[in-house]
Formats: sequence, C-alpha cells, structure tokens
Amino acid sequence: VFEHNRMSQVVMNLGAQQNQTDTVLLDSCLVQESPESGVWILGADGTGSVTLRNTTVQNTGDFGIRIDTPPTSGVVVEVVGTQVKNVGMKGHYPILIQHGGVTFHNTTVLDVNRSLSHPRNWLEVGWRSTEPVTRVAGDVMVVTLTGNCTDSFNTSRGDSDSNLTVIC
Repeated sequence: VFEHNRMSQVVMNLGAQQNQTDTVLLDSCLVQESPESGVWILGADGTGSVTLRNTTVQNTGDFGIRIDTPPTSGVVVEVVGTQVKNVGMKGHYPILIQHGGVTFHNTTVLDVNRSLSHPRNWLEVGWRSTEPVTRVAGDVMVVTLTGNCTDSFNTSRGDSDSNLTVIC
C-alpha cells in the first residue's frame, strides 16, 4: 500500500540507474490518496519492461498514471489488470503517456467522481510535447458519468493508436 505521501505516491526514475532499466514489476499494489500523481514512470531507458500488474490507483490530485519514457527508449511499459479510479481531481486526466511504448491489458479507468461531471479525456498523450506518441496498444475499459471515452491522440503530430481498443 502506498498512500498519503506528500507528493506522488510512486516515482520511478529508471534512467538514473547505472545499468539502465531491465525488469521492474509493481504487483498487487494499492496506490491512493495522493495530492500529485499516483504512479509516475520517468526516464526509463535501455531495454526491458516496467509492469503495473493487478494494481489499483485511486484518489489522486494529478494523473493516476503518468508515463514519461523517452521516445527512443526500447523499454516497454505494461499496465495489466489494473484499475485507475477517481484520479486527476485537479483537472488532469486519468492517464498521461508522454511519448509512447505502452501496452494495456485488461485495464479499467473508472472516472466517476461526481465533482468532475464535465467531459474530459480518459487519456492525455504528448502533453506539452511536439514529438509523436507511438507504440500504444492493448485494451482499456472506460467508465465515466458523461460517457466520454475520448483521448488526445493527434494524428497531425504523428501520433499512432491503431493497436489500442477502448470500450465504453
């Protein structure tokens, strides 16, 4: 259980490792009650994988999951059997993918907090970036009060989500 930290709950700066990223697994965790992001993966470089498996991220002020892997990275981030629930209370989105390299498997986004009844994207991609977001795949179930299942993929920037299935 990761909860009530003063900033983001889990921050992985994997580019700072001497041997670079190999395999990182966050399994069956509860990440909650954060004024900032729930899980923030940044600087992953080299090869290998970062996996969030059977994890619940809920009640965060900022993004539920924020992934800032560099666009040239060979690292794959997998979100498997994970719930992202009532996050981004400051107005940010449930999930942010800054550059790509993310695969979802049986992931659920529950965006049903009544204080956020206005439509918003379930996924923000390339926030403050001009680089294309690519290598995004898998399946996600999105449940919202507004029925909004949009994302911010920008094909004119070169973003690609052709292997991503979203079910509302």
